Amino acid sequence: MAARLSVLSAFTITARFVGHAEAHEPPFGTGVYTSDAGLVVRMSRGLVLRSSERLEYRLVCNEALGVAEYDTPSVLVREDRSLLVGTSTGLRHVSADGCEIELSQAFGDTRVSALVRDPNDSARVYAATDLGFYESRDHGEHFDLLDSHVFDSLEAPEGADDVVIAAGKLGAPGHVQAYIARWRSAAPLELQELALDQNEYGVALLGSDADHVIAVARAYLGTQYPDRFLVSSDGARSWQSPMSAPGIAAFAVDARNGAWIVGDAAGLWRTSSSGEPTAQLGTAAVSCLAQAGSDLFICDGVGAEGGVSLSADGGEHARSLLRWNQVTGLAACAADAPSVQQCHVAWGDWTRELPPGAPLLEDELQGTPDAGNTLSGASPASGCAAVGGNHNTGVPLGLALLFMLITRRLQAKRSYP
Repeated sequence: MAARLSVLSAFTITARFVGHAEAHEPPFGTGVYTSDAGLVVRMSRGLVLRSSERLEYRLVCNEALGVAEYDTPSVLVREDRSLLVGTSTGLRHVSADGCEIELSQAFGDTRVSALVRDPNDSARVYAATDLGFYESRDHGEHFDLLDSHVFDSLEAPEGADDVVIAAGKLGAPGHVQAYIARWRSAAPLELQELALDQNEYGVALLGSDADHVIAVARAYLGTQYPDRFLVSSDGARSWQSPMSAPGIAAFAVDARNGAWIVGDAAGLWRTSSSGEPTAQLGTAAVSCLAQAGSDLFICDGVGAEGGVSLSADGGEHARSLLRWNQVTGLAACAADAPSVQQCHVAWGDWTRELPPGAPLLEDELQGTPDAGNTLSGASPASGCAAVGGNHNTGVPLGLALLFMLITRRLQAKRSYP
């Protein structure tokens, strides 16, 4: 009975956002990117930007970025603080404030599925596109074709000099063939099939550490057929699957001790270096993780309950950094800027669906997480919030987020990490 109520609650939460034809997906986070210019949060309705000079968050909607419904763009922050945004309709150059958005001529309107920077050379950028696998030596201004294979996700492992791991797939539903490629300069592309179960439709790379590459095999039906967590310790040449869980969405490495952290529809987990869960850190759904130094950014929850939390101790304790209803408005640009002209409808939906939240205070934006609150026990009203809310909302919100992730995966042409 409790499970049924949770499912009904999830449908209620979802329906609240998609009940009319103009509505967008419920807001939930899919990535966090940091630089000395501030913070960029990738989420289901676009990019939310916060500059280091202004204590507010601003929205650049998907419509202005050329992001199609159910697609997740690939984002890369450049040294000049501008952004490269790979979308289903081409590569965009976006200024740090979100006001200038230009379509790159590198690929025209061809889909750009993934972008990754070489960890040993910041000017070197790799792109996976529907035209093939490309390399740039000038921060993404110009690209040269490396291989004609089409990939969905890319990973450039730390410590692996001049190596890129790529994942892709071929075939129709029920007959999908996934493959993993290993590329290195002046060497032939290593390409091998990765066996999928009949209920899986593709593989996405989640991250890496000095000795491992992490991926997930995506399942069609989420809770009935969970995703498989995949670990390779030989440079993506062979794989083990130590666990399965619904809605595996994110991976990070604790900068303090190298511990692995995994986020899924059931919450936040610490795992062993082989990927086996050892402790649950939070009980609410997690849709992205990002490690920046000792800071762990956690995308949690859906709708007004959702947003981004920040932890300085590997996810054991956290505070709310942003709830979606605390976004101030559209990007602060001239009236004729794309991020203003093309985002009025999106912002109208946003304000109708999300009641205004409490104003952000300077210490909320710049302070460190409070080690006195645990992820599973804090009250969202306290300022140091549980990831995604409290125990009463965690399960239905987790299911709602899982429904959104499954819908997005099945509708999108490509499978994104």
